Amino acid sequence: MTTTLRSAGAPPDLTRLTVVHRAMRSGGARLATAVARMDEGGADRVSALARWYRGFRSEVHEHLRLEDERLFPALAEEVPSFADHAERIEHEHRQLGRALARVGAALDELGPTGADPAARAAAVDATRELAGLLGRHVGFEDADI
Repeated sequence: MTTTLRSAGAPPDLTRLTVVHRAMRSGGARLATAVARMDEGGADRVSALARWYRGFRSEVHEHLRLEDERLFPALAEEVPSFADHAERIEHEHRQLGRALARVGAALDELGPTGADPAARAAAVDATRELAGLLGRHVGFEDADI
């Protein structure tokens, strides 16, 4: 049985959170697709992906930080059942942090052209893992928090 966390007062406006979560989910999926479709010798594409990823990673890190430092402590005070999910959230936030770092390292390993097949395979694996983690985690938060 799923316990949805809601306070007894008026429902909060979660529009902004929903939009950010949607962007995280779609951004992770698009990154994985772009890396998987990257052709050898695509120096411009490798550079653009790396540049885009730095911004995406920064936004995801900031979102997780704000949840950890502001949103979830407030929920813990106001919604007693939040404690049932806190450990999972903390675990998944750590997983996401590690996955974000792995993607950054994998994109760095591509070098200027992305021509090394082993480096490309590692980047594909890392971005697919990140996309999957983002999708599952954000889906959980949207449904249960």
